[in-house]
Amino acid sequence: MAKKLLLLSGLILILLAGSLVAAYMLTPQLSRWLISQWLEQQGFDAIEFQMQPPHGNRLIINQLQLTHLDGQRLTHLYIHQAELRYTLAELLKTAQLSSIAIDQLQIAIQIDTTLPQRLQTLQRETLDLPAQQLETFFDRLPTEQLHIAEVTVHYQADDSPALGATGTLQLNSQTLDSSWYLTLDQQRLADLTLRVHRDASLSLHLTDTQHSLYQASGSLAYQEQQWQLNLGHQVFSTPLLRWLQQHFNLSYNWHPGLQDPLSFTTEFRLPRQLPLAPAALLQTLTGDLTLATRLEPRWIDQPHPLALNLLAQITLQQGQLSGEFRVDNPLAPITFRGTMTPDGKADIQWRIPETSAPELLDGLRPYLADLPPQIRLHTGRFSATGTARIEPESWQISGQAQLADANLSHANTQIEGVNWNSRWQWDHRGHWHSTGDVQLQRLNIGLPVSLTPLNYRLEHRAQQLTLQLSAFNARLLGGQVYVPALSFDPRAPELLFLVSLRQFNLGAILELYAEQGLYGEGLIDGQLPVRYNAEGLSIQGGNIGTVAPGVIRYQPNESLDAMAQGNIGLRLALDALSDLQYQLLDLDVYYQPNGDLTLRSRLQGHNPEWQQGRPIDLTLTIEDNIPDLLRALQITGRITDALDQHFQRQ
Repeated sequence: MAKKLLLLSGLILILLAGSLVAAYMLTPQLSRWLISQWLEQQGFDAIEFQMQPPHGNRLIINQLQLTHLDGQRLTHLYIHQAELRYTLAELLKTAQLSSIAIDQLQIAIQIDTTLPQRLQTLQRETLDLPAQQLETFFDRLPTEQLHIAEVTVHYQADDSPALGATGTLQLNSQTLDSSWYLTLDQQRLADLTLRVHRDASLSLHLTDTQHSLYQASGSLAYQEQQWQLNLGHQVFSTPLLRWLQQHFNLSYNWHPGLQDPLSFTTEFRLPRQLPLAPAALLQTLTGDLTLATRLEPRWIDQPHPLALNLLAQITLQQGQLSGEFRVDNPLAPITFRGTMTPDGKADIQWRIPETSAPELLDGLRPYLADLPPQIRLHTGRFSATGTARIEPESWQISGQAQLADANLSHANTQIEGVNWNSRWQWDHRGHWHSTGDVQLQRLNIGLPVSLTPLNYRLEHRAQQLTLQLSAFNARLLGGQVYVPALSFDPRAPELLFLVSLRQFNLGAILELYAEQGLYGEGLIDGQLPVRYNAEGLSIQGGNIGTVAPGVIRYQPNESLDAMAQGNIGLRLALDALSDLQYQLLDLDVYYQPNGDLTLRSRLQGHNPEWQQGRPIDLTLTIEDNIPDLLRALQITGRITDALDQHFQRQ
């Protein structure tokens, strides 16, 4: 089609110049007949041609109308009132006219796919673009000046929307100037101005009659046996999005936040033999795009403005796009590399290089409303990589993230040596899952705890969310806690599982109360039935007890000892506990979601120094609040002082 349009444009000039020469040499009637015969030989029909005899230094063609059918394409050309001015001597010497002025030029192209096709022939066609066409374009013009007051181009394929352009054209030996307004189904879309200079530099400007939408300027050159088009572009995103919404029924409630105007450069390279078939043309077209801009996203709710710097380098070769994007932001730079093929498939890799985890968390904190302010990250390194694979009917995004050597705290709870590895995947069906493992060197909740590595899997499928945790154990107070593998919906947990306690040191447990004179020896095992739901964690009917005989010794302080002088029962209990050699220590455990702990204990044994070692059988009920107890332990600083000093040195 491009070839035919070029031929039609050249035909107008050749025809007008030929008409003038014929008018001088022959009668007007004979010249009209000869021109009509020549046009018929070129494949045109429905020819109407009216002209006046030369008058002075001018010739007037009142009307020229013709049609041309080429396979499925019907082209109609109409010229009204063309005035040719000349100097006879110059015309005979150089075949040059002084000027051509056309009041009206109309070109209508209609595609009808019901007609016999020439598609295969058209696909084999190429357009030869030798370098001389650019170098001699302005020199080969048959006139010093061409002015078309109104040019109308109409294009329609079958029942598709009709495309149109109406404008003016001014051409001389140095410059081509044209101004157009574009239409879709006779509705005005935009205004377009185009200027081409003799040195092959050009500029283009698209507006919506009030606002600039797009601007481009650059140059065209023939180098190394190929055409090179270098352009600088400016896109005005705010009015452009509004224009797209108005004319193409696009619905959106977000704004990309691009810095207007969006500026970028392109370089396209084309062979001399230019294929006209779109698929073949795409295979021969190569090019590069370079973009640097500032982005302020407005499609997400954010408490503070977020400014991003976007750098992009895109290459087109053999129909495939490849490129690299870099997004610089206050948090961490993100790099994207990818390719896209003509069939709509894309493969993208993204990467966040290793960065300071505390700085990243502090930068994200204003955007994470649900993040407790007590959570603080003191050390650590974060990095992430991933891929995105896109096909016409599906897509899948996957990634992995690492947090290494992190130390964090939540209120007075300290966590040291955190290493977290996560892998996740999300697809077009809305299914996603995340798997990972967490390792801790040390956890301090008021007493030191060490954990074995924990594996997890979080999955969303068919509107259901499931969290799976691997079995793990924790070491504290000289013993171990064994937790089984669990699976539940974290949005509405409902769990009942059994926790096993093994080899707990009674002396370490008694030290929690920081009571002077209280000492114990022995090992404790047990089973705790744990229920976890939306209300919290609870234990009903747990049981722990001795593994082997042990010792409890209690030497009361002076105030408690004085109080026992007037209380026989208290005196007996204190005397019995001065050196209790127990054979049985049994505790029933009850724990409420608010942290209240109840221990119903039974002690059986004897004190060799009390009443000649008579048997002792004590039943005690102990009540405490575990969160309060842990806070008290943290406040004392007996365990956490060293960690605090360590973090301060960091």
